[in-house]
Parts: sequence; structure tokens; C-alpha cells
Amino acid sequence: MLVHKLLVDLAPPFVTAKSWAIMDGRTGEILFGKCENDRREIASLTKIMTAFVVIQIIRKIKLNSKKTLLQVSKNAASIGGTSAKLKSGDVLSVYDLLHGLMLPSGNDAATCLAEHFGQYLFEVATRHKNNKQQQQQNNQQQQQTAANNPSNPQPAAANPDQAAAQADNQRRMAPDQPIKYFIQEMNRYARALGLESTNYANPHGLSHKNNKSTAYDIGKLACIAMQDPMLREIVNKQSYECRGKDIYDEEREFEWTNTNKLLGKGFNGLKTGVTPAAGPCLAASFEKDSLHLVVVVMNTKTMDNRWVEVPKLTLWAINRLNKLCEYFAENQLPNGTIKNPA
Repeated sequence: MLVHKLLVDLAPPFVTAKSWAIMDGRTGEILFGKCENDRREIASLTKIMTAFVVIQIIRKIKLNSKKTLLQVSKNAASIGGTSAKLKSGDVLSVYDLLHGLMLPSGNDAATCLAEHFGQYLFEVATRHKNNKQQQQQNNQQQQQTAANNPSNPQPAAANPDQAAAQADNQRRMAPDQPIKYFIQEMNRYARALGLESTNYANPHGLSHKNNKSTAYDIGKLACIAMQDPMLREIVNKQSYECRGKDIYDEEREFEWTNTNKLLGKGFNGLKTGVTPAAGPCLAASFEKDSLHLVVVVMNTKTMDNRWVEVPKLTLWAINRLNKLCEYFAENQLPNGTIKNPA
């Protein structure tokens, strides 16, 4: 009865967000929420997964992100929406492009990264498919040879015409094919991480009816992302400067400011987002002492509401958790992690 009264007395504050979730940043478990399982468009919160996938590939193939250079395509440079001000032909490191992705929320940086790492994924998939087909052909030809000449079976030779055709098809690949492979990888990770209500349709978050998630899923992903040292470092920067080369090999300077206005106020990440369909969104990470909370708000009434409502929900969650912990201690209840006390 006392616990029930405590929960009623500490009801959530009013916020305009259509859905929100507060997560335990250490465990990824949800503590509090409202309509947290409602599927909505997620705007540039999409870029959390874009960055996460790029970093996973970097680690897998042991790339040096500061020394690996990528060239910006005309397609990437011409993409609409928020921008890192990249131009066609610009050359930057993967590390710099990740900052261009997460700080100014560059759709151009998202497209550039997706094109290049999607190309890698395509080539891996193509090699795997070709090797599998070649092995099947070898097995069939060996069986046929053995049947015709059982005393002296010979291994089958590779078909040079077929290999040339496969290479030609790869060179003539549609321009959007690498991005499709990258999006497939984003969705593969979503399933692997248990983001059951999430589907990605692009790497940047521009409005698309199939680019959707929930406050709960975004919060869960944000908790995982904040455990990655590189991603954690990037999203905590209020600004970033770097140098690249333009199409004429002349030096270009870039300076980006983080769109997350809560940085430096107890918050150390993560990502903003807004489109007409998604409304203003924010996934924010808050850390103090041993406490780590991830707060996600989706579709607030105005852009500026995010900077008020996330701190308001964070403070409310801290007070509520403290009150519950005090009550448990005073009543000698077992210690342990509070699991969804709502």
C-alpha cells in the first residue's frame, strides 16, 4: 500500500512527447515509459545504428578509422536534409566522417559511409555466393567425371567465361546496390540485438514509411551504443574540427557543432532527430556517479521541448528511484536491481 502511494505521489511529469522511455544504461532494461512500444518514424535517430554498424565492420576487418580514406560521391553530396557540408570528390577519413554523421547529423556523411561499407558487404556476399556456386559446380562435374571414368576422376576446372561475367556484373552494379546491402546489415543487427519493432529503410532517417522503431527499441540500442568506446567518445563531443581534401586535392577544413544541446549539462550523448513525419526526437545519455540513464523522447511538440522534457524526465526518474531505494532500505526489503517499477 505504501509503495502504491509512493508511485502515485511521484507520477510522471507532463511532457508533450507522444512516446518516451527511460532505460537503465548499464543493463538496457526499461525502467519507465509511456507508449514506449508504439512504432513511429525515427528521423536521424536512425544514425545511431548507421554509426554502430560502421564501427562493427571496422573492428571486424581491423581497419584504422583515422587512416582509411573515403571519397564522397555525387549522390552522397547531393542528398537533402541536415548536412556535414560535404562536396562531391571530397576525401575524408572514416573517423572524421563518423563525426560528420553524429554531430551535425549529416545525411551526406551517412550516405557516404553506407555506400563504401555497403560496397564491402556486397563484395563479401558476392565472393561467398561465387565460391558456393563454384563448389557446387566442381562437385557436380567431379561426380559426372567419376561416372564416365571411374578409374581416374579429375577435378573440374574453373569456368573463365563465367568468372569474367561475374566480375563484369559486379562492375556494372546499380549505384544504390551498396546502400541496400548496408541497410540489410542494419536490419540484421537490429534482429541480433533484439530490436523486435525496428526496421530500417535508409541510413540517414529521411522520411520513409518503413523506417520505424519504438522509444523502447531506440533506448535499448542507445544503451548498447554507449558501451562502445569510439561511439561514446564521438557523441560526447560538442564540436569537432578536421581537414580533408577536395576533388582538386586541395585541403578543406570542416567544423561541426553537435545538434545535441544537452551536452555539458550532465548528459554525454547521444542523438537528435527531426522530420515532419517523426517530429522532434532525442535519445540522451545521462551519467552521474554509478547511475546511467538513457532517456528517449519521440515526437515532442516543438524542437525546443526536447531540451526541457528530457532533463525533466531524467530528474523525475532519479527522484523516483531514490525514493523507492529509500523505502526498500527502511523496510529491510531485499537489495537488487529495480526492474520496471512502474
